[in-house]
Amino acid sequence: MRPCQGDLRYNKVVYALRCTKKLLARVGPPSTVVEPTTTTLGDWFAQPLALGQRRFILLAAEHSRLPVLMPARNAKHLAQTFPQELVTVLDRLQIPMEAIEREIGEMRECVIAATNNRSVLGTLNDFSFLLRTMMERGAGDDPFDKALSLCDTPVGPLGYDTPARVTARLLAEALKHATRSVAQRAITTAGAPAVAEPASGRKQVTQAAEQRGKQAARRTANTWITDMRHFLDEAGRIPDDLPGPAFGVAAFIGSIVTWVTSSRGVADLRTNVACRWSPARRPCTGIIEAGLAGDGETILWHCPVCGDKGQVRGWEGTPWDRRRK
Repeated sequence: MRPCQGDLRYNKVVYALRCTKKLLARVGPPSTVVEPTTTTLGDWFAQPLALGQRRFILLAAEHSRLPVLMPARNAKHLAQTFPQELVTVLDRLQIPMEAIEREIGEMRECVIAATNNRSVLGTLNDFSFLLRTMMERGAGDDPFDKALSLCDTPVGPLGYDTPARVTARLLAEALKHATRSVAQRAITTAGAPAVAEPASGRKQVTQAAEQRGKQAARRTANTWITDMRHFLDEAGRIPDDLPGPAFGVAAFIGSIVTWVTSSRGVADLRTNVACRWSPARRPCTGIIEAGLAGDGETILWHCPVCGDKGQVRGWEGTPWDRRRK
């Protein structure tokens, strides 16, 4: 078993990254024990993809066939980097952030496993063919934009519905069910008639908010100072032998840098980066807010939910810098 991200003390496996034999040679040996997945989109199937001279990994969700294209570099860290790539795709599809946070929160751990569904592999092969064709016809096009357009491609196993529509529907239904379950548990815990619930509920919510506020206040005293150059080799690249924990931090902070230095960061301080902090062994549900400080060299970020915050320097000219050259 290998963790995807978050607190390593979680023991429950909630989904699997099912890789083809060729990709397993790079990612690592598959687990012999795979528990049933509990995520809404199901297991994710992955295979390598070559587009010209560039190498990628193409993934598709078991239940919605949602495609996600990732760079093939550092394939052995696929389990750590994939959830953040999924956040980017779901955000581009305008999935509500509450639904995104819930799905990513369920992806705390995973196992690397072998493929076991020919139908999903067939969808991956279809997507691979379409991507190669589109890139051949549009030389110089962004492959990630082309991969995103596949989300609107009718898929036979989905009844010729599209991955984008099926994904939105599945995540919305899961969020609605989870919200209803939380409300029912709150009423049961209160032990009072339905008419008395609002007052009791408000009291409980207030007490919980005060407790979270105290925890956040203690956490706010810590500020993470990060120099992105420390994650790079002498050539300015991410080394293949970068340890897993360091790679996870680099992926997290790097995603913040990418947002702030892109065109999206100019208009919106709320990024698409999920908080990594896990207070009380529960993953924080916050989304990082970030922006460039007045000196033009320091990126400041913080989580509005748990209070985690930091400063980023040395990001200029790194692979995460998305400013126009």
